[in-house]
Amino acid sequence: KSWYGFNCVKNMIDYLHNNMDFFAGYTIYAHNNGKFDMIQLFKDYVLTDTECPLKINPDKLIPLNGAYIGVSLYNEVGEIDFKDSLKMLPSTLDKLGKEFNVPHKKLDKVVLPDGREVEIDHNQVNIDNVREYDIRHSQQEYCEWDSMCLLEILEIFSKDVYEATGLNITDCFTGASLSKKHYYKNFYDKFKYPIYHLTKANDKFIRNSYYGGRNEAHYIGKYNNKVYYYDFTSLYPSEGRLRLPYGTPQKIAEQLLEHFTNHRGRSL
Repeated sequence: KSWYGFNCVKNMIDYLHNNMDFFAGYTIYAHNNGKFDMIQLFKDYVLTDTECPLKINPDKLIPLNGAYIGVSLYNEVGEIDFKDSLKMLPSTLDKLGKEFNVPHKKLDKVVLPDGREVEIDHNQVNIDNVREYDIRHSQQEYCEWDSMCLLEILEIFSKDVYEATGLNITDCFTGASLSKKHYYKNFYDKFKYPIYHLTKANDKFIRNSYYGGRNEAHYIGKYNNKVYYYDFTSLYPSEGRLRLPYGTPQKIAEQLLEHFTNHRGRSL
């Protein structure tokens, strides 16, 4: 299903609303959805028109680094999830299409219905020529191939992930969340080592440390040579080689804290 013209966003959302009994529970993906497609959809209609029949579920609105990686639209019949495939497969759609070797790859040229071949140049598209024959048909063909390319990639990726991990990619938002779910589902013994959840008091105590630690000047005055920045916090990946701590966290006694501070040159 496709729409074209200045009302294309409204037509798409209204179509989803009118067919919610079919689409409820489905996930709609777009590549770079969180910073482009979804922003355009919501800006043009969902957030600006009070008559829009689909509403945003605030409990399922998930932003990450300036992008909306998870948004759900609902009406009285059901709900549709919108997610960003770029956060799951961090590469260009052009490269992914070639790597997965899908039938539909990104186009740089399009054959129009009248048989002429034209090159795709998005910089030439503007509000004045968007309805012209060449522009309209080339953009429609280009977008349809883009959509099919992403669908074919996700079908292959979803099948591979499920066969290897038993996980559905629509239950994840990013590659990191997929990895985490895989670890907990297939490797972690949650019955032997149940996951500890911080109390509000412990959580507040730990979060206070996020504001930063000591910052020392190792040289005072003008220095004309190259200067290298050392992030002491980033030395801690080496600690990842050790066994992870487990159980209820314990506060270090004041005397022991002073000992570590004096001997390690930094506070804990």
